[in-house]
Amino acid sequence: MEDGHKPTLLTYTTLVAALTRQRRFKSILSLISKVEESGLKPDSILFNSIINAFSESGNVKDAMIIFQKMKSSGCKPTTSTVNTLIKAYGNVGQPEQASELLESFLKEEDVKPNERTYNILVRAWCNKRNIDEAWNVLDAMEEYGIKPDVVTYSWIMDTWGSAGIMDQCLEIFNDMLKAGIEPDIHAFSILAKGYVRAGEPDKAHSVLASMGHYNVRPNVVICTTIISGWCSAGEMDTAMEVYERMCEIGISPNLKMFETLIWGYGEARQPWKAQELLQVMEEKGVSPGKSTMQLISDAWLAVGLTSEGKRIVNEGEEEAENSKVALDTREDEFPKDLDLSASYSNVLEFPGDTLKGPNGSSSPVVKMRSQMILKSPRSASETLLPSQKSKFFFRASGFRRQPRVICRRQDQSFSCICGKFMRSCGILSIA
Repeated sequence: MEDGHKPTLLTYTTLVAALTRQRRFKSILSLISKVEESGLKPDSILFNSIINAFSESGNVKDAMIIFQKMKSSGCKPTTSTVNTLIKAYGNVGQPEQASELLESFLKEEDVKPNERTYNILVRAWCNKRNIDEAWNVLDAMEEYGIKPDVVTYSWIMDTWGSAGIMDQCLEIFNDMLKAGIEPDIHAFSILAKGYVRAGEPDKAHSVLASMGHYNVRPNVVICTTIISGWCSAGEMDTAMEVYERMCEIGISPNLKMFETLIWGYGEARQPWKAQELLQVMEEKGVSPGKSTMQLISDAWLAVGLTSEGKRIVNEGEEEAENSKVALDTREDEFPKDLDLSASYSNVLEFPGDTLKGPNGSSSPVVKMRSQMILKSPRSASETLLPSQKSKFFFRASGFRRQPRVICRRQDQSFSCICGKFMRSCGILSIA
């Protein structure tokens, strides 16, 4: 502005998006006045961006204030407006108000809902564990000629799966197939996660084989989920088998997966194998973190070797500090215009929950309608690896099975790849 450049509506909309990402919501409310003072008239895109900001913060009151200001300014609400407001009520656990808001929009504002509208509403009811109302939303979708999609069914599946009630979860999955909707990786992940929570790792494992029938490729998230199931059951040989076969088909492990395996060996009272995974991590270019070293330390402590557990943590902290000092010391050796961040660009993504549902163990009694058919470069991980070999850290000859990394052509038959995941437990019965 000092150079004679005035902000535009796009400028303000971009600013709102940035403040939302930074969760600086208090700075947003005054923006409408500033826009008007600058002689600009806010449009629906800017209004929707501000409404979304308050929706993300759980501030339904201010979201509705902005909505009323939007209407009074003569700016017509859009489908995005109603979706954002419904999400706001869902975020604060008020699906009843979300449903009433949608009804009022349909009657007064003449706004046409879309798939996302109803999916947000389904999620709101599922988060309250009211599957009966979630099914009613599907009926409403049919009335407006909108077909449920894989996201719609996934939310209902996740509600049952989160409670470990897998018969109903699988029934919803089969309803989806009967409706002609192809499952995606998220739907299969919900099945696997549900079976793990229900204490049935063998059925979670069989999901991998079932995926091949729908040409859905496994990813590190679902493999980590299945590994965690076997770790919880104390079946570490099977957990490592899943890891090795995952590597064979070209799926790269990440920190979360290794920490799951380390935790499993700790639970199995095999701390030496937990520590041996540090070498595997180094070979895969995955750097251990403070939490990794703590898990290994806990594994040693669990078998009564207190000094060894403390040594692991101390050495990890010392090596990390030495690495930091070394980087600081060498900083002046690099040209000032060299982009040092390039060597650390491959940040491994933590797998999170594919979908969030209720965490309770009970669920409402509802009418099930299965008959209803709707039409990198490596980082400095070496410096974190303890250099001193403990007398308790021995290498078990049967454990160190190096993964066989096989180079495959992308056009190779996918069924052959998925076949490597098949076990004696068989294939999960789907549809």
